[in-house]
Amino acid sequence: MDNFTVWNEHAKIRFTCPLSVLGENIDEEIILEHRFVSVHPNGNVGPGERLNQPSIITLFNFFDENARLAPERVLQNKAMNFIGCKTND
Repeated sequence: MDNFTVWNEHAKIRFTCPLSVLGENIDEEIILEHRFVSVHPNGNVGPGERLNQPSIITLFNFFDENARLAPERVLQNKAMNFIGCKTND
């Protein structure tokens, strides 16, 4: 499935590679909460396995009227390991 997307009032995750969701329990395997997103929260799934695929995550209403820090001070660049889409080569 191309551009598979899951969203609610808190967040959205769009998978950027073709993805098979056959056999996945999306309600249990993708958690979208206020200021928090998790994929496979109950299991040890390696990069590129099952739903642990490249994606674009959008958080809604991340800052509220009580936020005192500028976004650039709160959100810091962190080193992450990114993987590309798998090919059939």
